[in-house]
Amino acid sequence: MHKKIIRSFLVTFVISFVLGFGLLYLNLYNASIQQDREYLFKTVKLVKSMKIDELDTTRLGSVFKSEDTRITIIKRNGKVLYDNYKGKITEKHLQREEVKQAIQQGTGSCIRFSDTMHRSFLYVADYEKDNQTIVRLAMPFDGLKQSISILLAPFLFSSCLSFLV
Repeated sequence: MHKKIIRSFLVTFVISFVLGFGLLYLNLYNASIQQDREYLFKTVKLVKSMKIDELDTTRLGSVFKSEDTRITIIKRNGKVLYDNYKGKITEKHLQREEVKQAIQQGTGSCIRFSDTMHRSFLYVADYEKDNQTIVRLAMPFDGLKQSISILLAPFLFSSCLSFLV
């Protein structure tokens, strides 16, 4: 009987901690994505406040590159006018999810793998109707790996401490 009570307690304890960790992870993950999106959209607004035709793209691109952020300026027809990571991009960008959303709704955002950069990115795009231009920013996004590494050590420590108590 005593062993059965202890076993039930341990199972309940483990399930509670796993569920708690899962909920904590989901909340922090979503908050992190939202914060990064807001930052990128504010930065896009700043870039758009400058006249796109007069932008010093070389200087602007190097500033973003140093922050590990990709900036792409795209015409309404999909032609890439500027990309700070690749010199000549000949493919059209109209099929990109964030670009489609921006053209339809004014702004767009998504998380996806970049074939050009060979890693996942959080993308935001903003469509400027006056000059038919889309300004797109992207920052590296590692998702689960990024968040798990932050949460795992405190979770394991608190689990061990609680288990000992």
